[in-house]
Amino acid sequence: MQTLNDIPVINYLEYHVVHGCNLKCSGCSHFSHLTTGGLKSVDDLVFDLEPWTKRVKISSFSLMGGEPLLNRDINQLMSAARKLLPDAALILVSNGLLLKDEHLASLVANDFELIVSQHSRDELYLQKFNEIERRIKEWQNKKLRAQIRNSVDNWSQRYHEENGKLTPYQDGDPNQSYKICRAKHCKQLFNQRLWKCPPVAYIKLMDVDKQWDLMKNYTGVGIDCTAEELRRFLSVESEEVCGLCSKNVVPKDKHINPVAYK
Repeated sequence: MQTLNDIPVINYLEYHVVHGCNLKCSGCSHFSHLTTGGLKSVDDLVFDLEPWTKRVKISSFSLMGGEPLLNRDINQLMSAARKLLPDAALILVSNGLLLKDEHLASLVANDFELIVSQHSRDELYLQKFNEIERRIKEWQNKKLRAQIRNSVDNWSQRYHEENGKLTPYQDGDPNQSYKICRAKHCKQLFNQRLWKCPPVAYIKLMDVDKQWDLMKNYTGVGIDCTAEELRRFLSVESEEVCGLCSKNVVPKDKHINPVAYK
């Protein structure tokens, strides 16, 4: 665990400004293809984040979802995040399909980096995505910092999914599951608590059976945790709960439902 003047450091922290998404990508580690709602206001962000700014140093903070641009308050949320974290690297993670000039202007004004995830190589999808790339390049000439993330080749299956029913892996090797985990550095801030990764945070939103109890019962740490509890949370790597994810990378390049973007 890193510290700065004895203050614990979180290198990277993610925050949902909405749970739902305008794309339906099977296997989403945030379960965003199966959830709706969860719109956060500026007051929600302040309530969740401000107390932690007094206990930890957050080096990098992402607003995301779901699809964050579904939240009509996203520009105000970016401004609020910058006020709460004046020295942090701030990021907006989006699929870009709802991107407007007002969002791009707010990104520049609040010194956010934009990360746009590409989810398909389908011809119709690429027609829309190529236009997004063109607009981003225009705004990069206006000091926008942006990058495209390849979420086609780098997508993997985190659980079994059939007809809306989710089943965890039962590989029984949490150390190996953690070793290959692509979300091991993606701690979540959700309901004013810190969580190890997206699945353990947002499984709380899902109606799942007892096979998921190990994950459902994971509580993370709250703002009232002791210094030792916080230290342990930030320093622990593999845990028993990691055993509910696969011990192997299970690629799934065609994960998006084309109907979602037609």
